[in-house]
Amino acid sequence: MIFTTEERARDLRQPAVFVDSSSLCSIHDMNFEALPDMVRTAPVKASKELWARTDLKPSDVSTAHLYDGFSVITFQWLEALGLVPQGQAGPFVAEGNTSLGGSLPVNTDGGAINVGRRHGANFCIEAVKQLRGECGERQVAGADVSVWANAVGPFAGAMLLTKS
Repeated sequence: MIFTTEERARDLRQPAVFVDSSSLCSIHDMNFEALPDMVRTAPVKASKELWARTDLKPSDVSTAHLYDGFSVITFQWLEALGLVPQGQAGPFVAEGNTSLGGSLPVNTDGGAINVGRRHGANFCIEAVKQLRGECGERQVAGADVSVWANAVGPFAGAMLLTKS
């Protein structure tokens, strides 16, 4: 992954993908055991910052690439990012919405169970590949906005990538 200016990206062989918004944060209490609420933690704060820095909305997202070290964390990110209403991630996933062909494909590379726990690199890589149309059989048709997010608890980061 190379991050550079738009001008320099024009000279690269691969099509450019653009960072529309990003957020990296921590919350005041860095001790998991002392967190008063395991659901409304740093991902909520990171998500608020992410959306405050863009004109895009959760409904604009074509694909999501979310930390999945534990399954519940993916649900937490779906809700924190506003991709689904609070408390609705379970039914949303159960209805097949996060699979290829669903309304919001998530972790189209198979996530950590497929690529291992690379702690964020795989999410960024897959988001870029989706926007470039390089995913073959797992390509999401018409993907033009991808969100990727990493971490949970006291630390979190998220980024919105666009095709143009």
